[in-house]
Amino acid sequence: MMKWELKLLLLSTYLNFFSSGLFLPLYAVFVQSLHGTVFHAGASFGVYTLTAGIIVFIFGKLEDKILDKRKMLCVGYFFLCLGPLSYLFVTSIPLLYLVQVINAIGVGIFTPAWKSLYSKDEDIGKEAQEWSLVDGGDMILISIAAVLGGFLVNWYGFRMLFLLMFFAQVIAFFFCLQILWRKEGKRKRLKN
Repeated sequence: MMKWELKLLLLSTYLNFFSSGLFLPLYAVFVQSLHGTVFHAGASFGVYTLTAGIIVFIFGKLEDKILDKRKMLCVGYFFLCLGPLSYLFVTSIPLLYLVQVINAIGVGIFTPAWKSLYSKDEDIGKEAQEWSLVDGGDMILISIAAVLGGFLVNWYGFRMLFLLMFFAQVIAFFFCLQILWRKEGKRKRLKN
């Protein structure tokens, strides 16, 4: 039987990738709606990935030495909630770059924590199966989200898409809080 923390980690990543999958295929269209060019789409995504990569290195080291991984998971997902909400207020290319940095901070903080916690919770002898749940589930949800995202933007515009992305990230954030609260509750019971 799969551990409760592993289930919550899976649910949180599914919602995260679902949220991303809603928007990623349409990102260049959004950039063009801001009167940006294909260069702006590529450069702003480059800023996002570069920033996320640097923060992953930094927080990977910090989380191993001094930071609580469950708390950092929640902090990362909090930033990921801010990202989709922030897209609602993007009216120019410079603001887009700022929102990409916000998203990158979230990814950079939560990624090392998430992977570390997931690895620790794996069932011995089921590692491949449990990682296939991550990758296979993420891919299936991204495919569903891509179709849904196209539908939403086509009929309702980007605003509705960003609200759905925000809602998915908020639910993922609450799953992370459950992980933190359950662990804190166990610690308190052990002290008493």
